Amino acid sequence: MPMALKQREKTTRKSARVSRQSLVEAGQLPIEQLVAFAIREGRRPRPIYTAHKWFARRLGSVFRSLLIGVTSEPDADFGELYYGGADLTGLKVLDPFVGGGTSVFEASRLGATAYGCDVDPVACAVSRLELGAADLPDLGATLTDLKERVGSRLAEFHVRYGDQVLHHFWVQVVECAGCGSHFDAHPNYVLADDGTTRHAFCSACGAIHDLPARTASFECDSCGNRTDCDRGTVLRGRAECPHCEHSDQLIEYGRRGGAPRWRLFAVETIAGDASVRMVPMSERTFRKAIDEDVRQYERAKVALAEAELAGEVLIPGDEIDTSGWSDERLSAYGYCRWRDLFNARQLLHLGLLAKEISLLEHPLRSAVAMAFSDHLTTNCMMASYAGGWRRLTPLFSLRAFRHIQRPVELNPWIERAGRGTFPNAIRKLTAAAAYARSPKEPLGAKAFVNVPTRARRRKNQIHMGTAGNLAFLPSKSIDVVMTDPPYFDNIAYSELARFFGPWLQCLEVLDPREQQDILANSLVANKSRAGSVERYTDGLGRAFEEIARVLKRNGIVAFSYRHTDAPAWQALAEAIARTDLRITSVLPMPGEAGSGLHAQGERGLWDAVFVLRHGAKPTPVLKVWEQEVAEVEAEVTVWLKRYGDLALPFNAIDATALRRAALVGKALAPRRRQRRSEPITLEDALR
Repeated sequence: MPMALKQREKTTRKSARVSRQSLVEAGQLPIEQLVAFAIREGRRPRPIYTAHKWFARRLGSVFRSLLIGVTSEPDADFGELYYGGADLTGLKVLDPFVGGGTSVFEASRLGATAYGCDVDPVACAVSRLELGAADLPDLGATLTDLKERVGSRLAEFHVRYGDQVLHHFWVQVVECAGCGSHFDAHPNYVLADDGTTRHAFCSACGAIHDLPARTASFECDSCGNRTDCDRGTVLRGRAECPHCEHSDQLIEYGRRGGAPRWRLFAVETIAGDASVRMVPMSERTFRKAIDEDVRQYERAKVALAEAELAGEVLIPGDEIDTSGWSDERLSAYGYCRWRDLFNARQLLHLGLLAKEISLLEHPLRSAVAMAFSDHLTTNCMMASYAGGWRRLTPLFSLRAFRHIQRPVELNPWIERAGRGTFPNAIRKLTAAAAYARSPKEPLGAKAFVNVPTRARRRKNQIHMGTAGNLAFLPSKSIDVVMTDPPYFDNIAYSELARFFGPWLQCLEVLDPREQQDILANSLVANKSRAGSVERYTDGLGRAFEEIARVLKRNGIVAFSYRHTDAPAWQALAEAIARTDLRITSVLPMPGEAGSGLHAQGERGLWDAVFVLRHGAKPTPVLKVWEQEVAEVEAEVTVWLKRYGDLALPFNAIDATALRRAALVGKALAPRRRQRRSEPITLEDALR
């Protein structure tokens, strides 16, 4: 486009505005289409959101749809808007609980100026990474240089007689409290079973056997021992001594003896040089660990000690302090310092790499540091092995510090094989940058189409702080608030994010913030702790008061919420009731794509989405009428019939949650009139 034409377009374009009624409030958002988007995104996530781990991300397609829905008038052509017609230029969009940054990135794509706020410095770093991804430099030369400086030094510690080692398999060794003997805490004696071959090992001598799939037991060719493949010494976290049958919880061994002790018992190798081609599964071989494998690890341990003395590594020495956490198991299992979550060979790799990254100039250092940070989840002793897929499962595949009694160690520099290598972490970041420059949206069953990013007028901003104090924003300055607040007593993500913090602080990427300050301002209701629910409600209330303050008089708020328990919805209602914000619409929305470890089994996968605007004065008494309760029951029945048979089915658990959400919507609706029925307290109606 000629420069003069660009200038004319710049001066003639009108700013977007929020209309008096939106497409969402008119009930015209095509939910069925959004479910199709969700399924597509679950199978093929947007690369921008895979550059660094964050927890319980909401779908980019859902946030994009909501942003369009709350800023478009009724009867607007949603399809035309979604695929490029929407223009939020001139609007200011805020997410006061920005988390992984999905809302602000999608708002920025649509031309809005995005403001994000979060109490967690890692969340802020992730959001800044996404918003700045389009400007990232080419990382190819940097990766090559790091491979020469670091990867070459690690190569000798990941070989087996000319073959490359892809995975090293470890097992926790425990000392029986009954008889004092030591034994391996194996959950079973199977390394992998791909449906064709079961790769099992002898419970006595450790010899590897390739057996038909699902073989229950076998006699060892080497020692004659008979092994029950699926019965190890640990069941549901309880270890039973094979010598005296004394049993104890694994966590008790941690409380008594400190951090776990490990034994290397197997490796998975690749023949020859894997750097020039993709390695088929048939060329990967499981082998019993031998003395040379152990000596190789000991040499890496010595190399780490020498590197630390020489100042060649950068490794944080921060202690783990779980006091005040909602889940203190990390300390209970005996981990005292964050470095305890890595073995010596992993620390050698990470320490050398972090040192080299620290020498890079910003902004290159910040970008590579974030790739390094994400890489930590696959290079720690909390990574496990998915035997059906024959690949590593990173830490936080389940949103917890899940103790793994049989962790897997990855060769971090191997090419074209293995999940979670550092080269792959850099490639994920490169793919995120490419997506940010040329984003795509799903079309039909398989296709994707380019949807260019709108040019915005102001710089996006991510602020580290609490949602209860948005002092960085003037009153009545925000057009749209789009967020996903903490869900009552669900997982405390700031606790999990501490895993990344010490390393990113060493690399000077994070804003300085004391751990206790982060936890003190994180909103989590621990029902077992006195005053915790009240603190959550008060904190969320202060956040909504600030949202109301910064929201323009004609502005609009949309947020998602999910919980199965009635007290969570009561707390949400009480928080909103402190403000003049009123709920104009409640609707079900796909919250997850139904894939991954967290989506297994019967559980709710739909969120409740609330739309709010300025309305009446604060509501001191929360109540609903019997007639309104009947209306809610009828509405939920309609949702069950309409969405129950979709690819992401709206099920009974979702219906229970949305019923409570709709009751909250009734209690806080604008311009309510007295009904010819008996009033019921909201607390009673939610039960």
